[in-house]
Amino acid sequence: MHTPASAAVIDGFVVDAFPELDGRVACFGFDWLGQQWAIDTGSGSPGDPDVLLINPNTAEVSPFPIAFSRFHDEVFVDIKDLGERHLGEWAAEYPGQLPLAFDECVGNRIPIFAGGADSFENMSKQDVRVLWGTHSQILAQLR
Repeated sequence: MHTPASAAVIDGFVVDAFPELDGRVACFGFDWLGQQWAIDTGSGSPGDPDVLLINPNTAEVSPFPIAFSRFHDEVFVDIKDLGERHLGEWAAEYPGQLPLAFDECVGNRIPIFAGGADSFENMSKQDVRVLWGTHSQILAQLR
């Protein structure tokens, strides 16, 4: 889960990468790949917005058509694998990288959306802010 300070920073990077989300997105959490979970005030009801998953490595915004108030109990607890096996496989090939600190993730050195390989060789432990900062700049330049 984000702190208020970390959410404010990431919200800015998300809007830089996806200007269409300006004024309607608020990140509340993230995973080990740096993907952001966010509420989307542009969908759902005004008092109970829907949820988005925003991926800095693929430049994909994936809607979850479920209200934020129901997200944890109806979606999050049913996700059986948040990629722990994939993280374990990566960590086995690159020992000494775990545990990840609060502000760290494992992201692509070269984003997949910019031609980077979807492979362990293209992944490294990074500061979440650095990953989002560089990837959002690259995405903005490509648009």
